[in-house]
Amino acid sequence: MKPWSSSSTSPIARCMAPVVNGVLAGAGATVAAMLLGALAGCAQSGQPVARDAADAPRVTVEFVEPERFVDARLRGGRGADDSVLDLLRAHLVEQARGCLPAGSSLTVRITDIDLAGETPPLLAATDFRVMRDITWPRIDLDWRLADADGTTLAARSESVSDMNYLRGAAVRADGAPLRYDRALLSGWLRRRFCP
Repeated sequence: MKPWSSSSTSPIARCMAPVVNGVLAGAGATVAAMLLGALAGCAQSGQPVARDAADAPRVTVEFVEPERFVDARLRGGRGADDSVLDLLRAHLVEQARGCLPAGSSLTVRITDIDLAGETPPLLAATDFRVMRDITWPRIDLDWRLADADGTTLAARSESVSDMNYLRGAAVRADGAPLRYDRALLSGWLRRRFCP
């Protein structure tokens, strides 16, 4: 099916084009929920909407010495699985692009990860993680936000964690991999960059 494009200069129409194309391509959510959610997000963002790919925010995620990470393996233990890093990178890029101003760039350097939960020794051969109050997720990172000209707007080093990660009903209902860790990053992005 031919992709839909909007010749409108309306920010909402430009914002909706990728969503409509996702629906036309057969994305896995119901059409009504997808369109309503996207419309609400576009209308509330208040940020300039990128007119084309050149205006889109640039988001770069780097992992610094992942072999030294406390726990970024699905089966627990020191180091990192590429699949974990890829999933966290993709989530961070997607979420950040949805709320950063057009033309801006965000560079995130992740220096340590301790995933939510732990893998008990008897289950080390599985991807099963036990979630307890004392095994909250933590991600240490450095970030830099720049405008379209490359001028630094803000930069900081942070240790992002959520000791109450088990209390979010919406997160518990989400059966996706690394849901608590992805929710941690989403919450951080909302607080730090999304008005």
